[in-house]
Amino acid sequence: MEQLTLKAYLRLQKHTQNSIKSYLFIINRYLNQNPDAWQYDYKAIMDYFKQRLLNNRSGIILLQAGIKKYYDYLLHIGVIYHHPCRTICIKKKNKHIIHRDLFTTQELCLLLKREERYAVLKYRNKLVISLLIFQGLTLSEITQLRLTDINLDEASIRIKGGVTVNRRILNLKPNQIVLLDKYMRLSRPKLQRNETKFLLLNKLGNPIKADDVQYLVETFKYLFPDRKLNIQTIRQSVIANWLNTYQIPLEDVQLLAGHKRPSATLKYQLPNMEQAIHTLNTYFPI
Repeated sequence: MEQLTLKAYLRLQKHTQNSIKSYLFIINRYLNQNPDAWQYDYKAIMDYFKQRLLNNRSGIILLQAGIKKYYDYLLHIGVIYHHPCRTICIKKKNKHIIHRDLFTTQELCLLLKREERYAVLKYRNKLVISLLIFQGLTLSEITQLRLTDINLDEASIRIKGGVTVNRRILNLKPNQIVLLDKYMRLSRPKLQRNETKFLLLNKLGNPIKADDVQYLVETFKYLFPDRKLNIQTIRQSVIANWLNTYQIPLEDVQLLAGHKRPSATLKYQLPNMEQAIHTLNTYFPI
Protein backbone atom coordinates (compact mmCIF):
# COMPACT_ATOMS: atom_id res chain seq x y z
CA MET A 1 0.00 0.00 0.00
CA GLU A 2 1.39 3.40 -1.02
CA GLN A 3 2.30 5.62 1.92
CA LEU A 4 0.17 8.73 2.52
CA THR A 5 2.07 11.85 1.45
CA LEU A 6 2.39 14.92 3.65
CA LYS A 7 0.31 16.97 1.21
CA ALA A 8 -2.42 14.33 1.15
CA TYR A 9 -2.39 14.19 4.96
CA LEU A 10 -2.88 17.97 5.17
CA ARG A 11 -5.78 17.72 2.73
CA LEU A 12 -7.22 14.96 4.89
CA GLN A 13 -7.16 17.43 7.80
CA LYS A 14 -9.46 19.76 5.79
CA HIS A 15 -6.93 22.60 5.60
CA THR A 16 -7.39 25.28 2.94
CA GLN A 17 -5.10 25.41 -0.08
CA ASN A 18 -3.33 28.48 1.32
CA SER A 19 -2.77 26.78 4.67
CA ILE A 20 -1.43 23.65 2.97
CA LYS A 21 0.94 25.76 0.89
CA SER A 22 2.20 27.56 4.02
CA TYR A 23 2.65 24.33 5.98
CA LEU A 24 4.57 22.66 3.14
CA PHE A 25 6.87 25.65 2.78
CA ILE A 26 7.64 25.72 6.52
CA ILE A 27 8.12 21.96 6.80
CA ASN A 28 10.33 21.68 3.69
CA ARG A 29 12.58 24.47 4.94
CA TYR A 30 12.74 22.83 8.37
CA LEU A 31 13.71 19.48 6.83
CA ASN A 32 16.34 21.09 4.59
CA GLN A 33 17.93 22.60 7.70
CA ASN A 34 17.41 19.45 9.78
CA PRO A 35 17.66 16.28 7.65
CA ASP A 36 17.38 14.04 10.73
CA ALA A 37 14.36 15.89 12.12
CA TRP A 38 12.23 12.73 12.12
CA GLN A 39 14.46 11.45 14.95
CA TYR A 40 14.38 14.64 17.02
CA ASP A 41 13.20 14.60 20.61
CA TYR A 42 11.75 17.45 22.68
CA LYS A 43 15.18 18.89 23.54
CA ALA A 44 16.42 18.89 19.94
CA ILE A 45 13.29 20.68 18.74
CA MET A 46 13.48 23.23 21.57
CA ASP A 47 17.14 23.88 20.70
CA TYR A 48 16.04 24.62 17.13
CA PHE A 49 13.36 27.05 18.34
CA LYS A 50 15.83 28.76 20.68
CA GLN A 51 18.24 29.32 17.81
CA ARG A 52 15.45 30.78 15.68
CA LEU A 53 14.39 33.07 18.51
CA LEU A 54 17.94 34.38 18.85
CA ASN A 55 18.04 35.30 15.17
CA ASN A 56 14.50 36.51 14.55
CA ARG A 57 11.26 36.16 16.50
CA SER A 58 8.98 37.06 13.60
CA GLY A 59 6.93 34.18 12.20
CA ILE A 60 7.62 31.98 15.24
CA ILE A 61 3.90 31.13 15.75
CA LEU A 62 3.47 29.92 12.16
CA LEU A 63 6.80 28.06 12.31
CA GLN A 64 5.70 26.31 15.49
CA ALA A 65 2.38 25.29 13.92
CA GLY A 66 4.10 23.92 10.81
CA ILE A 67 6.63 21.83 12.73
CA LYS A 68 3.89 20.39 14.94
CA LYS A 69 1.99 19.40 11.79
CA TYR A 70 5.06 17.58 10.53
CA TYR A 71 5.23 15.44 13.67
CA ASP A 72 1.45 14.94 13.59
CA TYR A 73 1.98 13.47 10.13
CA LEU A 74 4.84 11.19 11.24
CA LEU A 75 2.67 9.95 14.10
CA HIS A 76 -0.25 9.35 11.75
CA ILE A 77 1.78 7.21 9.31
CA GLY A 78 3.52 5.29 12.09
CA VAL A 79 7.08 6.58 11.65
CA ILE A 80 7.10 7.74 15.27
CA TYR A 81 5.00 6.59 18.23
CA HIS A 82 5.31 9.62 20.47
CA HIS A 83 4.76 13.28 19.52
CA PRO A 84 7.95 15.07 20.62
CA CYS A 85 6.69 18.66 20.62
CA ARG A 86 2.93 18.67 21.18
CA THR A 87 3.33 20.50 24.52
CA ILE A 88 5.68 23.19 23.16
CA CYS A 89 3.93 26.57 23.20
CA ILE A 90 5.99 29.62 22.25
CA LYS A 91 4.05 32.85 22.40
CA LYS A 92 4.66 36.16 20.73
CA LYS A 93 6.56 38.64 22.80
CA ASN A 94 4.12 41.10 24.34
CA LYS A 95 4.60 44.58 23.01
CA HIS A 96 4.43 47.30 25.62
CA ILE A 97 2.32 50.35 24.92
CA ILE A 98 4.44 53.51 25.08
CA HIS A 99 1.81 56.05 26.10
CA ARG A 100 3.96 59.11 25.51
CA ASP A 101 4.06 58.25 21.80
CA LEU A 102 0.27 58.05 21.46
CA PHE A 103 -2.12 60.78 20.30
CA THR A 104 -4.88 62.65 22.08
CA THR A 105 -8.38 62.77 20.63
CA GLN A 106 -7.80 66.41 19.69
CA GLU A 107 -4.65 65.48 17.79
CA LEU A 108 -6.41 62.64 15.99
CA CYS A 109 -9.23 64.96 14.93
CA LEU A 110 -6.67 67.03 13.00
CA LEU A 111 -6.65 64.17 10.51
CA LEU A 112 -10.17 65.12 9.45
CA LYS A 113 -8.91 68.48 8.18
CA ARG A 114 -7.22 68.16 4.82
CA GLU A 115 -7.27 69.56 1.31
CA GLU A 116 -8.23 66.80 -1.10
CA ARG A 117 -6.43 66.38 -4.41
CA TYR A 118 -9.39 64.47 -5.84
CA ALA A 119 -12.78 65.96 -4.93
CA VAL A 120 -14.51 62.62 -5.48
CA LEU A 121 -12.45 61.09 -2.66
CA LYS A 122 -13.18 63.84 -0.12
CA TYR A 123 -16.03 62.16 1.75
CA ARG A 124 -14.59 58.66 1.41
CA ASN A 125 -11.29 59.76 2.95
CA LYS A 126 -13.01 61.59 5.80
CA LEU A 127 -15.18 58.54 6.44
CA VAL A 128 -12.15 56.21 6.54
CA ILE A 129 -10.29 58.53 8.92
CA SER A 130 -13.36 58.86 11.15
CA LEU A 131 -13.64 55.06 11.46
CA LEU A 132 -9.99 54.92 12.49
CA ILE A 133 -10.07 57.73 15.06
CA PHE A 134 -13.56 57.22 16.55
CA GLN A 135 -14.12 53.44 16.37
CA GLY A 136 -10.46 52.35 16.36
CA LEU A 137 -10.97 49.87 13.51
CA THR A 138 -8.10 47.71 12.29
CA LEU A 139 -6.84 47.87 8.72
CA SER A 140 -8.51 44.60 7.72
CA GLU A 141 -11.81 45.69 9.29
CA ILE A 142 -11.79 48.88 7.20
CA THR A 143 -11.18 47.04 3.94
CA GLN A 144 -13.78 44.35 4.64
CA LEU A 145 -16.75 46.64 5.32
CA ARG A 146 -19.88 45.85 3.28
CA LEU A 147 -22.89 48.01 2.54
CA THR A 148 -24.99 45.72 4.73
CA ASP A 149 -22.75 46.44 7.73
CA ILE A 150 -24.15 49.98 7.99
CA ASN A 151 -27.42 50.59 9.84
CA LEU A 152 -28.32 54.26 9.49
CA ASP A 153 -31.62 53.83 11.34
CA GLU A 154 -29.76 52.69 14.45
CA ALA A 155 -26.64 54.80 13.72
CA SER A 156 -24.42 51.74 14.03
CA ILE A 157 -21.82 49.75 12.13
CA ARG A 158 -21.29 45.99 12.30
CA ILE A 159 -17.72 44.73 12.48
CA LYS A 160 -17.32 41.08 11.52
CA GLY A 161 -14.13 40.49 13.50
CA GLY A 162 -11.52 37.88 12.70
CA VAL A 163 -8.72 35.77 14.13
CA THR A 164 -7.40 38.41 16.53
CA VAL A 165 -10.52 40.52 17.19
CA ASN A 166 -14.15 39.76 18.04
CA ARG A 167 -17.18 40.77 16.06
CA ARG A 168 -19.07 43.74 17.46
CA ILE A 169 -21.61 46.47 16.73
CA LEU A 170 -20.38 50.02 17.28
CA ASN A 171 -22.27 53.29 17.47
CA LEU A 172 -21.62 55.96 14.86
CA LYS A 173 -21.24 59.62 15.76
CA PRO A 174 -23.66 62.19 14.26
CA ASN A 175 -20.98 63.68 11.99
CA GLN A 176 -20.24 60.17 10.67
CA ILE A 177 -23.89 59.76 9.68
CA VAL A 178 -23.56 62.98 7.66
CA LEU A 179 -20.32 61.75 6.06
CA LEU A 180 -21.90 58.41 5.19
CA ASP A 181 -24.89 60.11 3.61
CA LYS A 182 -22.70 62.40 1.49
CA TYR A 183 -20.37 59.57 0.52
CA MET A 184 -23.25 57.31 -0.54
CA ARG A 185 -25.08 60.04 -2.48
CA LEU A 186 -22.27 62.14 -3.95
CA SER A 187 -19.09 60.05 -4.11
CA ARG A 188 -19.72 56.32 -4.28
CA PRO A 189 -21.94 56.45 -7.42
CA LYS A 190 -19.12 58.29 -9.26
CA LEU A 191 -16.48 55.83 -8.05
CA GLN A 192 -18.45 52.65 -8.68
CA ARG A 193 -17.79 50.97 -12.04
CA ASN A 194 -18.97 47.45 -11.29
CA GLU A 195 -21.56 46.00 -8.94
CA THR A 196 -19.97 45.43 -5.53
CA LYS A 197 -21.13 44.93 -1.96
CA PHE A 198 -18.03 46.58 -0.49
CA LEU A 199 -18.71 49.92 1.18
CA LEU A 200 -15.46 51.76 0.47
CA LEU A 201 -14.11 52.10 -3.06
CA ASN A 202 -10.84 53.50 -4.40
CA LYS A 203 -10.45 55.95 -7.27
CA LEU A 204 -10.36 53.07 -9.78
CA GLY A 205 -13.74 51.84 -8.57
CA ASN A 206 -12.37 48.75 -6.85
CA PRO A 207 -12.88 47.85 -3.17
CA ILE A 208 -10.44 49.85 -1.09
CA LYS A 209 -7.16 48.03 -0.42
CA ALA A 210 -4.84 48.06 2.59
CA ASP A 211 -2.30 50.08 0.58
CA ASP A 212 -4.93 52.77 -0.11
CA VAL A 213 -5.65 53.21 3.61
CA GLN A 214 -1.98 53.15 4.59
CA TYR A 215 -1.14 55.77 1.97
CA LEU A 216 -3.97 57.98 3.20
CA VAL A 217 -2.63 57.88 6.76
CA GLU A 218 0.94 58.51 5.56
CA THR A 219 -0.12 61.80 3.98
CA PHE A 220 -0.68 63.17 7.51
CA LYS A 221 2.81 62.42 8.82
CA TYR A 222 3.82 66.05 8.31
CA LEU A 223 1.53 66.96 11.21
CA PHE A 224 3.64 64.93 13.63
CA PRO A 225 7.17 64.79 12.14
CA ASP A 226 8.79 63.44 15.30
CA ARG A 227 6.20 60.79 16.11
CA LYS A 228 5.10 57.48 14.67
CA LEU A 229 1.74 57.94 12.98
CA ASN A 230 0.27 54.82 11.42
CA ILE A 231 -2.91 52.75 11.61
CA GLN A 232 -1.62 50.77 14.58
CA THR A 233 -0.69 53.83 16.69
CA ILE A 234 -4.02 55.44 15.83
CA ARG A 235 -5.90 52.38 17.12
CA GLN A 236 -3.66 52.21 20.20
CA SER A 237 -4.35 55.89 20.88
CA VAL A 238 -8.11 55.44 20.56
CA ILE A 239 -8.15 52.52 23.02
CA ALA A 240 -5.85 54.31 25.47
CA ASN A 241 -8.05 57.42 25.33
CA TRP A 242 -11.19 55.38 25.98
CA LEU A 243 -9.62 53.98 29.12
CA ASN A 244 -7.58 56.87 30.49
CA THR A 245 -9.17 60.07 29.19
CA TYR A 246 -12.84 59.13 29.07
CA GLN A 247 -12.62 56.60 31.93
CA ILE A 248 -14.74 54.02 30.11
CA PRO A 249 -14.81 50.77 32.19
CA LEU A 250 -12.29 48.14 31.17
CA GLU A 251 -14.91 45.55 30.21
CA ASP A 252 -16.68 48.06 27.95
CA VAL A 253 -13.42 49.04 26.24
CA GLN A 254 -12.68 45.36 25.66
CA LEU A 255 -15.99 45.08 23.80
CA LEU A 256 -15.41 48.29 21.83
CA ALA A 257 -11.91 47.22 20.78
CA GLY A 258 -12.96 43.64 20.05
CA HIS A 259 -10.21 42.20 22.25
CA LYS A 260 -10.59 38.50 22.93
CA ARG A 261 -8.92 38.72 26.37
CA PRO A 262 -9.12 41.40 29.11
CA SER A 263 -5.31 41.34 29.34
CA ALA A 264 -5.11 42.73 25.80
CA THR A 265 -7.11 45.77 26.95
CA LEU A 266 -5.48 46.13 30.35
CA LYS A 267 -2.06 46.93 28.86
CA TYR A 268 -3.48 50.26 27.61
CA GLN A 269 -4.44 51.39 31.10
CA LEU A 270 -2.22 53.94 32.80
CA PRO A 271 -1.53 53.36 36.50
CA ASN A 272 -3.80 55.24 38.89
CA MET A 273 -1.37 57.83 40.20
CA GLU A 274 -3.70 59.14 42.92
CA GLN A 275 -4.13 55.63 44.29
CA ALA A 276 -0.38 55.01 44.07
CA ILE A 277 0.39 58.24 46.00
CA HIS A 278 -2.23 57.37 48.63
CA THR A 279 -0.68 53.90 49.08
CA LEU A 280 2.83 55.36 49.38
CA ASN A 281 1.70 57.93 51.94
CA THR A 282 -0.09 55.24 53.94
CA TYR A 283 2.84 52.87 54.24
CA PHE A 284 5.75 55.27 53.86
CA PRO A 285 4.62 58.62 55.38
CA ILE A 286 7.03 61.51 55.06
